[in-house]
Amino acid sequence: MGDGLLMNEIKKILVQNGYDESEIDEILYGIKKLQLFGINLIVSLGIGFLFKCGKEMSVFLLLYIPLRLYSGGLHMDKLWKCELFSTMIIVFVAILFRFGICHTIDIYMSTLVLVVFSVSHILLAPQDNEKKRLYGCEIKRFKRIVRILISIYIVLYFGCELNESFMSFRESLLISITISGMSLVENYIYEMVKSRK
Repeated sequence: MGDGLLMNEIKKILVQNGYDESEIDEILYGIKKLQLFGINLIVSLGIGFLFKCGKEMSVFLLLYIPLRLYSGGLHMDKLWKCELFSTMIIVFVAILFRFGICHTIDIYMSTLVLVVFSVSHILLAPQDNEKKRLYGCEIKRFKRIVRILISIYIVLYFGCELNESFMSFRESLLISITISGMSLVENYIYEMVKSRK
């Protein structure tokens, strides 16, 4: 059964169960997003193994996904654009791991980057988008979760300084916070520009 046929069948079931058109659109969007997430996860791990950094990529995804999920940030207007952009980010991260680029950054610079993007999470997260709006209680809950995650990541980051064998984990923490934080800043700027038009 093709993807279009499957979606049509799901739509028929939803119509039979009394869902209105806007609810059906949201549910179908969510299903497509879940499908693309699964594909993106497989592609990300595949890229990690291709670049011989599968372990590092797995740790990165384990740290990045919950942070991005609760903090939000920049989203493209089309799902395929979002997935393409996500894949480009994953390739960039794999290159960072493969060639040890983070090893060349001194502790002061990496700490500065960590602080800047941790603060951006505390000040700007969570951010919603047109497809998934956040409301009062969700905003408070997501904000609390983001602050807890950032606090845990910072403690782990500085804890990794105590043992040289945890340096790749420290890099995963730094890259996760940085990429998620950049997405928040980009989305914040985008929303400001959009609101002025």
